[in-house]
Amino acid sequence: MNRFLPDKPEWWALIRQRYRRDFRFAIMTLFGCLLMVVISGFIIFRLLIGDYYEAFINTCIVLSLAIVMLYAFRQSDSNRAGILFIFVNMTACVATTAMFGSTGLFWAYLVLWVNFLMARKRIAFFANLALILGLFFTESLYDTQLESITFLVTSLLITVFSLVFVERLQHQQEELERLAMQDPLTKIGNRRMMQHEIAHVVALFRRNEQPATLVLIDLDHFKKVNDQQGHEAGDEILRQFADLMRSNIRQADGFYRYGGEEFVLLLPDHDEASGLGVAQMMHQRVSGKIEQNGWVLRFSAGVAALKPEESPEAWLMRADQALYQAKQTGRNRVIVWDNNMSTGRRELAVDQPVD
Repeated sequence: MNRFLPDKPEWWALIRQRYRRDFRFAIMTLFGCLLMVVISGFIIFRLLIGDYYEAFINTCIVLSLAIVMLYAFRQSDSNRAGILFIFVNMTACVATTAMFGSTGLFWAYLVLWVNFLMARKRIAFFANLALILGLFFTESLYDTQLESITFLVTSLLITVFSLVFVERLQHQQEELERLAMQDPLTKIGNRRMMQHEIAHVVALFRRNEQPATLVLIDLDHFKKVNDQQGHEAGDEILRQFADLMRSNIRQADGFYRYGGEEFVLLLPDHDEASGLGVAQMMHQRVSGKIEQNGWVLRFSAGVAALKPEESPEAWLMRADQALYQAKQTGRNRVIVWDNNMSTGRRELAVDQPVD
């Protein structure tokens, strides 16, 4: 088993985690396990009545499904495993119709539907088309021409309806993922998205030494706005600040609401010098440019460039130390991290519970 599964004692927890976040993997696991149980029942039945050839075919199908599922457990990407699953399903369908005649066509309807859950729409569509035409032109499966035409029409309708359903399902899933990664007030990325993208940038740095810089931003004296003008006024300032920042950064840059009046600017492809330059430019363009009822928005920022072998948590902590230095030395300024700054100012890390 260790040949196929991750060589870690927590492999079962990893599978459960993937089962929750990977829809295709979850469908493949559920359908594959159910299919193996059902076909195993047929194997026992065939053995009892002496149909050893059919039992052998069914056994080959179960083993093929098991191999595909083990491959899916081993791979982080379910796309290839889904294509293999489609191939096994279609082969099993053809074998069933070859052994049992038109009775196997009932299996085909299920395969036509499941294919769209296992692979990308285009692959599933052409796989379905090949299966439909192959079965349609097998004249021995039908007693009359009407039966063959009925199969053709119903199978095409199932394919079309499955395609429409999967498109709507994917659209809703993408919308849910977008909402899960977006701060509802400012419409920028939330802490969950920040965690994901910082981890991605760290991985790129370790693999390709691609530099990156973090800028941690805190709005100065923002509590006064909520206390004196109310939370609605504070929310409006946060929205205006997010919009103004977003309009002045590159599309490749990441901008996230970390929590409250704290924000994170992620600058891929920027070392310490260029990242500091961007932070200072943003400070000139934004700090002092938003005013509401006599209160002027100003912010402090801490800058930290990613170091070799550094974790996302340590990287963000250094940016926080620089931010703390900016606030301690008068606020409304940008400070870059250096070795003289104290460590562990507070517990501020990307592995905190996300909003």
